[in-house]
Amino acid sequence: MKSFIKPQAVLVAFYNRKALGVRYLEAALERAGYGVTTIFYKDFNSVHPHPTTDQEVELFLQVVQERKPVFVGLSVMSSMYLDTVYRLMDALGDEKAYPLVRSP
Repeated sequence: MKSFIKPQAVLVAFYNRKALGVRYLEAALERAGYGVTTIFYKDFNSVHPHPTTDQEVELFLQVVQERKPVFVGLSVMSSMYLDTVYRLMDALGDEKAYPLVRSP
């Protein structure tokens, strides 16, 4: 009998705990046989969103490196948060092993 290892996906919702699109995608991927890790990155703040820290970036990269996903999906609800999104994309770009899927 062959053992089956699920392909992994990491989904990230920036500044949005509701993130219905991410939650729907998570459920669909799990039904399709993926192991999914969903990260709700930082709490919502529409006035003064807190920029990401070096420690948060390192923790994020640690999760990605542990999961070894076939892709990383990024979802952001406002251009106000793009500095944080770009910072994580840049950090992932250094890895060059994880394709990115972006959703505006």
